[in-house]
Amino acid sequence: MLLLLVACESGPDYGPYTPLVKSQLKNLENQPCSEPALRELVDLMGKGQRPQDAIAPMRTFLETCPPNEALRHLQLEVGTKAKDWAMALEAADALVAASPSERQPRLDRADARLANGDAAGAADDLRQAYLLDPQKITDDQFKKLAETQEKAGLPCDAWQTWRSVYATRRTLKGEAALHMNPLINDPACLGWRVEGESMVRRDEIEGWWLFPVTLDGKETRLGVDTSAAISIISRDTATALGVSTDGDPWFARSFQGTVAGPKLRIAQLGIGKLTLAGVDVLVVDRLPDHLPGMIGGDVLSRIRLTEDRGLLWKVEEW
Repeated sequence: MLLLLVACESGPDYGPYTPLVKSQLKNLENQPCSEPALRELVDLMGKGQRPQDAIAPMRTFLETCPPNEALRHLQLEVGTKAKDWAMALEAADALVAASPSERQPRLDRADARLANGDAAGAADDLRQAYLLDPQKITDDQFKKLAETQEKAGLPCDAWQTWRSVYATRRTLKGEAALHMNPLINDPACLGWRVEGESMVRRDEIEGWWLFPVTLDGKETRLGVDTSAAISIISRDTATALGVSTDGDPWFARSFQGTVAGPKLRIAQLGIGKLTLAGVDVLVVDRLPDHLPGMIGGDVLSRIRLTEDRGLLWKVEEW
């Protein structure tokens, strides 16, 4: 009787790619710092429906060979496809450190941080990425930031960002409103709402109505921009009022499009008899028509009218 003994090799099954995977593993044994062999191996493991198997050779390669930018991008890809968010975040950290003025590394790190459960870090990365080129922020990116701020437990910041969404795109107005309505009543934002009606006088500059207001007790005149997601003042106005302009960099929608600058917290903003606590304003280098600043929709939406119908304030001509 003839017995045939068949030796079987054990190991993961990559389907038709199994022989090629074994070949590239052998190549890496012989040339441990061959990036082409590593890239081919990662690609084959993905095609073989086992992207998680690329984690071990990727780690070994990083420990053995000096990392470069291209290798970090591959590490990010491997970590993301394998859902190894620690690996992805390690790569993203290195890419941000290498290119701090580029948007994409911060956007990639935001995704990795969010997947790791760090919503606050993700929100900060999104904001920093968008600040690198505010004019290129899309409505969907505003929406992503607002959703991330909500997950991070930042209801007041999320409310402001949703206002930018609401101000720009009709198809997203309903969704933005659904988020803003509960957020403004969040315990973190208590004291934001005031109720009443006030008599104020107006004057005019370059066709704009200006209304007297007080910012932390200091008098100035501001216009009104109902579409603005945040109130805005010019740098000259801030300087004249003795307000520091060293605030946290921020951006928002306004009648000028997307504007960016330091965001300052005004302890009290007064309009006639009404006083709002904790108002954020954005400081911009200049406004058109020599305007000193604009009261935004953020302030207007924080005032409940005492009557079902009426104006925020009664206007008396000079």
